[in-house]
Amino acid sequence: MECVQLADRPLCCQFLSMARSMKIHAHSVIDDGTLLREENGAITATGKENDQYTVFKIYKYTVDDKLAYKIQSIEDKVFLAIDKETENLITTKDSENESTLFWPRKIYDFTVLQSVVGMKCYLYVDASGAVITTKIHDEEDLRKDVNVWFKVHRVAEG
Repeated sequence: MECVQLADRPLCCQFLSMARSMKIHAHSVIDDGTLLREENGAITATGKENDQYTVFKIYKYTVDDKLAYKIQSIEDKVFLAIDKETENLITTKDSENESTLFWPRKIYDFTVLQSVVGMKCYLYVDASGAVITTKIHDEEDLRKDVNVWFKVHRVAEG
């Protein structure tokens, strides 16, 4: 996998250094009170502190011929989607006919710092809400894991 070069060090290595120097927080609060937290390496989400946590996976999909990534809940039909056009992370729900409906609100802006092929992956927290990474499980070689780095920006409700 090619890594974007910045100065003499790959961009992912710079963020690795930054992540190691920052304290990792267990969870972060989104605008609607939902909690995201790291649990056994995977991102889990819940509406209340004591509720059952939900693990999300990422899948590639298209909306109106635009490539996006869908982070699918394992246990229900709630989704988080990264729109590649706007690089916004948007909460979604599936209707009975499996069409994706976007909630009219932005939660986070994601800037993709590194791209890879193959998107069956889990989210991992590396530093206090500023940088997260997805761990890719290559379908052709399940022994190989690849990290993808995102910079996360909080945005106000739209």
